[in-house]
Amino acid sequence: MKPIARLFAFLAPVCLAGCAAQVSPTGASIGPAVAIPIGGVVSPAPSAGPVVGPAYGPGEDQHWFQQDDYLIADRPYEKGYIYVKLAKMKQAPSPATRDEAQFFVLAETKDQWTKYFYLTRPVTQADLVLGAMVICYEGNLGEGGIYREPRKRESARTGAWFMSRITDLAELYKQSVGVDTYNCSPSALRVPVR
Repeated sequence: MKPIARLFAFLAPVCLAGCAAQVSPTGASIGPAVAIPIGGVVSPAPSAGPVVGPAYGPGEDQHWFQQDDYLIADRPYEKGYIYVKLAKMKQAPSPATRDEAQFFVLAETKDQWTKYFYLTRPVTQADLVLGAMVICYEGNLGEGGIYREPRKRESARTGAWFMSRITDLAELYKQSVGVDTYNCSPSALRVPVR
């Protein structure tokens, strides 16, 4: 069978099943299948690990975050919102450092000590609960005044992120979540896991 015929033979059942897969010219799958519900929103298939695709490096999730990336703050969250910065931990907190950890802040190319740091992951549907703490990417303001996911690795890793609580879910069906007084797409959100 010729390579192009083999590719069409591979794709036909996938298309008929109502799923889209990222497929290389050789017919090998290079990305997760995406379920396309009728009249619904396209969402990635569930995965046990980070999403890896052509634009992501090994171990990077859909925001180009790596497992050892932290978002750090200068002060604790109290109300409203606070900005957080992407950083790598250089020294773990200890009683000798008054429970502060030392980080290298990527966008500022400098070291910073803080006790306000968070490991994060992309939000899931289950995380979208009124009052939940989330972190929104601020660097891609889209149509309708909704902050969208980062488009490029560099802007995701050095751009502005802010942390606040979910305040409104009324327009979730439009892919808009109220975060403080702003609107964020769920695809632009992360949640602290520590």
